[in-house]
Amino acid sequence: MRAVVLGPPASGKSRFALELGAITGVQVFHVDLVVEDIGRRHPEEIRMRLAEYASRDSWIIDGNSFGKDPVGRINRSQVVFVFRCAPMLSLMRHVMRWVRLRAGAEKRLGARRSDLDLKFFIPYIFVHLSRRQKAVIGYAQSIGKEIVVFKKRRDVTNYKLRLLDSG
Repeated sequence: MRAVVLGPPASGKSRFALELGAITGVQVFHVDLVVEDIGRRHPEEIRMRLAEYASRDSWIIDGNSFGKDPVGRINRSQVVFVFRCAPMLSLMRHVMRWVRLRAGAEKRLGARRSDLDLKFFIPYIFVHLSRRQKAVIGYAQSIGKEIVVFKKRRDVTNYKLRLLDSG
């Protein structure tokens, strides 16, 4: 399996990627960890690291970072999983996750940082993400990639159950 998992912040991408990895035995890589390790201001290094992961025989890469790797992962993927949720819901989930992290009630998945960087996330969620995600999905469709869209958490659960039943 070579899978890309895309979607808004706090939509469930990392949790799904980890659960999918556990079901399939495929290694999961988190774009947020790559960006944290290298630094957001080094897009070429980020792109190269993601290209190295995508060159492997099997992988699940969780995360967006379209500006740093617009098509590399998509070209090598077999399936693209897309989480959809309204921008306001994404922001609300992001803030609630931050509250749970600060209270010690939750552990961050897919990244180490737990700040609430609203200067970054508000424009990202409300302006940039939709446009970038639309372009990436359009590209994936144009080259014939399988695209699985999750609009509700129930869709994710049903997908995992079908995967478990078929395996």
